[in-house]
Amino acid sequence: MGGTNNQYLEALKALGAQVNAKAGFDGSSALAMVATIPSATAATLRKLRSLGCDSNQRDNYFRLPIEMSTVGGDCDKVRTLVDLGANVDWPKLWQMAQVHPMLARSGRKAPMLKCLDQLSQQARGKPASATMAVPGPYVPPLGRAPEKGHRHWACQLKRVDIASVSELRAMILPAGGTDRGLIEKSELRGRARERLAAKLELEGDAGEVD
Repeated sequence: MGGTNNQYLEALKALGAQVNAKAGFDGSSALAMVATIPSATAATLRKLRSLGCDSNQRDNYFRLPIEMSTVGGDCDKVRTLVDLGANVDWPKLWQMAQVHPMLARSGRKAPMLKCLDQLSQQARGKPASATMAVPGPYVPPLGRAPEKGHRHWACQLKRVDIASVSELRAMILPAGGTDRGLIEKSELRGRARERLAAKLELEGDAGEVD
């Protein structure tokens, strides 16, 4: 059977295929799958977009195709999705690349951070890393000095459900935990809640002893 991938895609569209249909447990679109699969090419992304695929369609975990290409370390696909009109939160993408364990292990972290900085500079006149900081200890808002002891951990625990990914990571480490290997926000939220609750209980026990 002859033919190219593009011809097959065109044939499926002509037969009535729903180009933005979701598939699998995570609800990935066809474009999101191509953005994720290492062997798939940026050219296929362009073809799918020309057939009507939405470059900003989120999956069941609210992830965008450009976010999946970012954590996959594929700069060509990230550039292509930007060209195709993907909505981009540059600081968020840079932070994802900064903390994602797979990027660091594969050696693609530095190239991806450089790629995001360059694309952001072209798009908005400043790098994606502008005003960003490497994750560190949680700092309370409004310039207040960090609280200590039982009250501090209680306040942190109350914030778990509304905290961002970077805030959750910054909660876990001071509480004696590790975020290594955690990718999904739900995983980080669970780890943060577990460690903060343990810290809160430990501080309570210490208070009783005193």
